[in-house]
Amino acid sequence: MDFLSDIWRAWNDQWGASVATILALIALLLNVGKETKQLVTHVARWKIWGIVPSLLRNAIRKYRSWRAESILRRALEGETFRVGIRNYDDSLRSDPWLSTRNLLRGITPDKPHWLNDHYVANALESLSAEGKVSKAIRYSPQSWPPYAVGFLFMSVREGGSAQTMSADIETNGKCLAYQTFDLCPEPPRFDVRVSRETVSLSETRTTTSFPLSNLASPCRECWKNEYREPDLLMLVEAFLKNDFARFTIPEITGANGELQEALVDLFLKCDYAPEVNLLKPLVEQAIAIRQEQISARTPESQGVWQPDDKRELTATLLEHIKSQSKG
Repeated sequence: MDFLSDIWRAWNDQWGASVATILALIALLLNVGKETKQLVTHVARWKIWGIVPSLLRNAIRKYRSWRAESILRRALEGETFRVGIRNYDDSLRSDPWLSTRNLLRGITPDKPHWLNDHYVANALESLSAEGKVSKAIRYSPQSWPPYAVGFLFMSVREGGSAQTMSADIETNGKCLAYQTFDLCPEPPRFDVRVSRETVSLSETRTTTSFPLSNLASPCRECWKNEYREPDLLMLVEAFLKNDFARFTIPEITGANGELQEALVDLFLKCDYAPEVNLLKPLVEQAIAIRQEQISARTPESQGVWQPDDKRELTATLLEHIKSQSKG
């Protein structure tokens, strides 16, 4: 009865239209009288019969693809599927009629028998494209820069977003790798759990996992600063050398690059990208703030950056940024 229900749903989706048309033609020919034998002879010679097998195969493939999505969505309820990138890509490209169950056998339900690697991979791809399933890249915790090793599929929670889930998983994967190599200035966000299983008299299987700690703060994606900081510094120095060259004097920039340092630190804190149109007005504003600091000093102290100058300049510029965003 389940099969009949599936066929009915497929019919409503117009996937069985070609099959129904063919069956109707066959039924008509089987019920004609002897006086129409000549007509039947002509019909039998129609070229259309040469494409009947192709129509049937196409209808079967579409039906199986539709059924595979329903099966995989149910199989993912409360589960997490981990798939290697190469196995997944090879399964997507495989022929639906020649594909096996070898590449994705770890996540493939036993039934129906035709549910092979091709249908499993394409069902997961369709479900993720529709936002019904989260598809996230898995990164190795033993490599930096981050190295993608596979995909992780999870059902989207009610009211949740597949895109948000994927982004969170991928961010935590990069964070784990970054912290594993002691590159992160933040406290550890992951616990280390080691489990051992006796496989045989002479073999023990050891598995290490890194679950997110219950006390973990949101990831600040510190690794982004590793790449942005040099670019930001180069851009700020370019502004001071070219666009605002007339202001590039030790009293403003500082003998040790105090102005550049203050600006880069603030831009990193604000998560700014090294974009000319975004940062050029802020550098100009910082120069104006520095000029006010200098004018408020005695001539003897104007050429020296005081201990609180950087903090005051940063705070004033940050207030300017907030006021601009409100406006």
